[in-house]
Amino acid sequence: MKQIFFLLTLLSFSWVSQAQEANLPPYKRFPTLPPFEITTIDRQVYTKSNLEAKPTVIMFFSPTCDHCQHQVEDFQKNYDKIKQFQFVLACYTKPEELSKFINDYNMHKYPAFKLGIDTKYVLPPFYDIKSLPFIALYDKKGKLIKAQQGNMKVDDMIKALQ
Repeated sequence: MKQIFFLLTLLSFSWVSQAQEANLPPYKRFPTLPPFEITTIDRQVYTKSNLEAKPTVIMFFSPTCDHCQHQVEDFQKNYDKIKQFQFVLACYTKPEELSKFINDYNMHKYPAFKLGIDTKYVLPPFYDIKSLPFIALYDKKGKLIKAQQGNMKVDDMIKALQ
């Protein structure tokens, strides 16, 4: 009788742990770069396969979000410190809004940044995004280092990526 009770207890712990893992967002269950696809303003498609083997920052943002704008301004102020990384800035907005953002922030001056629209809406459910900006950091092999909702200090980003 004790053996049956022990076996049932062991099985119940196994089921509970599996149920908890199923409730985790995909980026925690699959901690590698997601199969994103963004469309740039000039209608180029940029995907995971376009990335180089170097640390990567994926940021989901809105061109009209104040917090997102402050994050980009912080990136620009510290560009010399972070230009060795690659950045994918994805949004889900009208092309006109992204185009205005690109022009307002002179993003063409910063080649480390690829900006585009997540037309297939892959990233928000993958990361379970609740607030903007959302930032995910990956090492050069595409393994997740850190993900967070909200702004991230550039110095903290650099420490995590090195």
